[in-house]
Amino acid sequence: MEEQLEKRVGKQFGPTSRKKLVVVVENLNMPLPDTYGSQSALALLRQHLDRGFWYDRSKLTPKEIIEQQYLATMNPNIGTQTIPDRLLFKLFPIGIGLPTQQQMGTTFSALLQMCLQGR
Repeated sequence: MEEQLEKRVGKQFGPTSRKKLVVVVENLNMPLPDTYGSQSALALLRQHLDRGFWYDRSKLTPKEIIEQQYLATMNPNIGTQTIPDRLLFKLFPIGIGLPTQQQMGTTFSALLQMCLQGR
């Protein structure tokens, strides 16, 4: 992720060319809890959402990340089916079921028509 960042002012880092950075976290529910019930990968994500910075691994100083958003997905068939309350408090969860065959047909036929018309 740090490869997509450039230094801004002071300790601030952001995406190149004044763009927005969207970090996609697939399978948010994948990390299994350790023997103490914590999930270190999710704790690191929550720390960034709470504090707004990462630590620079070489200098051990805070690195404030700006103009960044997270998009997370969960697979109901794998991993744990819960995420820690401390992280869930920072998120806006939305549940979407699988589309029906008719809905998929309508969506893909509209996309195909747009492609064939040259849009």
